[in-house]
Order: sequence, then C-alpha cells, then structure tokens
Amino acid sequence: MIKALLLITGLLFVLPTLSLAEGTVKSVTGSTLIRKGVEDWQPLKEGDAISDGALVWIGSSSSLVLKVGDKLIELSGGPVGSNILINKVEPFDAAIKGVGIRYLGAQMPPASPPQLLSPPDGFRLTNGAIELSWSSLQKELLYHIQVSDTPDFSKLLLDEKSYDSETKIIDKLEKGKFYWRISSVDKEGIEGGFSDIRMFEVKPLPEPPSVGLPASTKTSTTVRWKRRSDEEKYHLQISRDKDFSEISVDLRNVEGPRVTVGTLEEGDYFVRVSAVDEDGSEGRFSDPQQFYVGPKVPSSNIAPMMIILSVAFMLLGGP
Repeated sequence: MIKALLLITGLLFVLPTLSLAEGTVKSVTGSTLIRKGVEDWQPLKEGDAISDGALVWIGSSSSLVLKVGDKLIELSGGPVGSNILINKVEPFDAAIKGVGIRYLGAQMPPASPPQLLSPPDGFRLTNGAIELSWSSLQKELLYHIQVSDTPDFSKLLLDEKSYDSETKIIDKLEKGKFYWRISSVDKEGIEGGFSDIRMFEVKPLPEPPSVGLPASTKTSTTVRWKRRSDEEKYHLQISRDKDFSEISVDLRNVEGPRVTVGTLEEGDYFVRVSAVDEDGSEGRFSDPQQFYVGPKVPSSNIAPMMIILSVAFMLLGGP
C-alpha cells in the first residue's frame, strides 16, 4: 500500500488518500516518471512542479518527496512500484484540503522513448553505411527501429525490433535523405511512443574535374578544367613537386572552369584541382598534371637540332 507521510505540529499521520497543496519536487530516489502526453513519460527531477491531473510512476524501492508550502510529503513506490494519480490541487487550509491522490496499481506505464545519440540531426555521410545509436533510462530489452525516406514514415525502408542492443548498422543506402525514430517495448510487451525524428543524408563528395594541360606565357599560366554544375566551386594548387609538399599557388573558392596565375619561375610544375559542392564539402584532388614554364624551342629549329643530335650520337659510337 502506498503511504503518504505528513508531519504537522510534531505528529505523524498515515493517510491512504492525501490532500496536498501544489507541490514542487524536493528530492527523488530511484526511478520516478511523470506523464507529459498520451505516450510520453519523462523522468522527474528536483524542482519539477506537480499540478492537477498529474500521473506519476514511482518504481520499486523508489520514493518522491514533494515540498508543499513549508511541509514535506513523501510518496513511496513500495516493493513493486506504483502509479499515482493526482486529482486536484488546492492550497492548504485548516482542514488539510488540497491534492487528492489515488493509488492506481502496480502496472508499469508504457516505456518512455529512448534518447537518440548519433548521428545528430542533419548529419551527412559520404557513403551508404551508418551506425544508429540510442540510450534508454529503463534499459528495455526490446527496441522498435524505423527508417524511412519520407518524413511521415509512409514508406518504411527498415521496420524491425532489436534485442539487447542500443546500436544498429545500416548499409547499402542510396543517395538521398533518410529519417529514423525508435520506441521501447517493456517486458510486458507494451510499446511506448516513438522518439523524436532525426534526419541524415547520404551525399557523396564531388569527384575531381578533368584538368587540361596548362598553358604558360612569359607573364602568366592558365589552367582549364571541365565544369559539371554552376553550384560547384574549385580548389587549385600548383607545386614544384609531385607530392605537393611545398605549395607555390593555392587558390580556393574558384568559381569558373579556369584560372590564370601570375608569372612563375622557369621549371617543372604540377597542378591539381578539387571540386567543392554547394554545402562546402570538398572532394579529392585530381591526379597531378605536370607542365613546364620557360622558353619554348621554335619549330623551325627542330630539324637542325635533330641532325646535330644524330651526328653526335654516331660520333659516340652509335650504330
């Protein structure tokens, strides 16, 4: 039996049905929940207010202390736990009127929704595999998991129950937005309400553009590439070495399909370009493209030079 203890003028009264003024939670021991909606149960904590029509669950070997005016009221869940309905809240008076409390039995309320942990709402992944994780205060044995590509869950891509686990790995997802939610099922098989809905998006990083051979003059070098969409921007790097350990030119947020840089010293260079999508996510760089900056040999001089090289080769013992 539920006991509500009221201390007045040094005397202790035990009342099966108690009248209280509007109460504030002074302390909580063990598991206590208050119903906030039809299927929404939330933990009670110090400072919470108890008002008209509140339905409270106090777990086994748990208790709740309410502060009413300058009085303290203790409610206990007993050995198996209890539902307590608070009918009416009125101020104290000499007749000790106030809140009517009614014992409703030891049936556990529907399990409260798990707390979603990861991924956070709006998360973007670049491949089709993701791990969903959650946590529950009640540590239920069974969770109901739903994943959909529609916000109203009219089309379910995943609808299953998971035992003894607070994670779920989903793979082979195509590009697009997905929504997920989870509910708990208690040991009696009663399912509570679903959690809040979270969204994640599968969106691969942009592929690198196809880069043409740079064209150099005495005063500038121009690099061109193939543009795929108006929303894409680009990141260009030029380096003396193929592994780009030292960067000579580093240009970000390039909007067009080409860029012209100023005079470069004579020598060999490498260029690479990456694409940046409308969300600001950057893909991998293109393969390095080698080019040379310096004076070009006129085409009219090529034939005489070939003759000179052939003669030199024969003098050195060539066939």
